[in-house]
Amino acid sequence: VRRAYCLSKTGDPAGAKADLKRAMRLTPETATDRVTLAWAKATCPFLEFRDGAGAVSLAKRALQDEPLIQTYGILASGYAEMGDFRRAQETSMLALSKSPSEGEKKELEAKLELFRGKKSIQGDWLPKAVAVDKGG
Repeated sequence: VRRAYCLSKTGDPAGAKADLKRAMRLTPETATDRVTLAWAKATCPFLEFRDGAGAVSLAKRALQDEPLIQTYGILASGYAEMGDFRRAQETSMLALSKSPSEGEKKELEAKLELFRGKKSIQGDWLPKAVAVDKGG
């Protein structure tokens, strides 16, 4: 997933999609694997790889292994991808109550505003010069 992100950021979306396709077939073995895959499923700009329910499942499992604030943010993003903005907001608020760092707090507050506006997250995977195809 990380290599797919790097390929996408450097302007190789075809390579990124090929790596994501392989990653989606693997079984995540560690909490880090689950968090990384959940993040991709919740925020990937390539719609064919987005899977809110899968992101939620992986993030919940990762939280059982290691309850990190970042993972709560990914769980919230998964809920938003599913269209469950109430749970996305609740999960963001829960993460904010866990004494996040200043950077985490800013990121969570920005996500919370998106969720209040009934918007899901699209990760910053693409180079700034590349337009996102909306499928139309």
